[in-house]
Amino acid sequence: MTANSLNALNNNVARLIGPALGGVLALSLGLYGVALLDALTFAVAAGMIALITTPERSVPEVKPSEMNVQAQWISVWREWRAGLAVVAQTPTLRVLFTIIALWALGEGIMSVLFVPFVTEVLQGQALEVGWLMSAQAIGGLVGGVVMAKVGERIPPALLLGPCSILFGLIDLAIFNYSLFFSGFMIGVVLFILVGVPGAGSFSSLMTLLQTSVSDEYRGRLFGAVTTTFGVVALMGMVIATVFGDMVGILPLINVQGIAPVLGGLVAMVGLRERGKEQGETATATGTAN
Repeated sequence: MTANSLNALNNNVARLIGPALGGVLALSLGLYGVALLDALTFAVAAGMIALITTPERSVPEVKPSEMNVQAQWISVWREWRAGLAVVAQTPTLRVLFTIIALWALGEGIMSVLFVPFVTEVLQGQALEVGWLMSAQAIGGLVGGVVMAKVGERIPPALLLGPCSILFGLIDLAIFNYSLFFSGFMIGVVLFILVGVPGAGSFSSLMTLLQTSVSDEYRGRLFGAVTTTFGVVALMGMVIATVFGDMVGILPLINVQGIAPVLGGLVAMVGLRERGKEQGETATATGTAN
């Protein structure tokens, strides 16, 4: 949990620095400079991954280079199905995938409507969009530090639900405060606040996913997670694109607040027993120490 909280902090450092650096590069070097640096970051990441060493697996594997294209696609399909089979057989994972699907639907809608929300509802411009992105990154930095400490005391199964609900409620406040109050800075403050439960939700979910399966199924599980999130997020994008003008920005973007609240309720009910087990284990470990 501590490592995942620090990972959330790391992500938000990048979220805070990235937009500012991109703006400077866009002004000085243009779009080509931004694209070149973007490509370079992936090259550096690939080099770092290449340096990671892992224990050899006893089960022989066929290298992708030894398979034709059709065999590789079949292999990917089988791995994805194997991951989904693990989810279907594990109650905790079924709950987590329900939460992931709810989050993904809201994120998909948010990705399409965020800029129109800032420019049309909050009457902001590109500068204000940047302010809000930076504000959430600041909140995420604080949340990463806080959750690294909190995670040592509260099991992730008990932390996920409240953090997700609080994240959704603050999102609803962000999307609707302009109906009652004027002033852009209210939104900035709320975006800082939402970063804290956001970091808690991310860290708790990742920890639960990592600890709910054995080593040999973890890669397959995260493949299924990524695919599921991508498919549902795409559905959210399509919904926002098709119905955005028809329904309006506010009714649709509020799904981004409602979905985490529903996900938090699912977590509090579905992970209650898992949370008790983790709490008892932590208590026993503390007593032994």
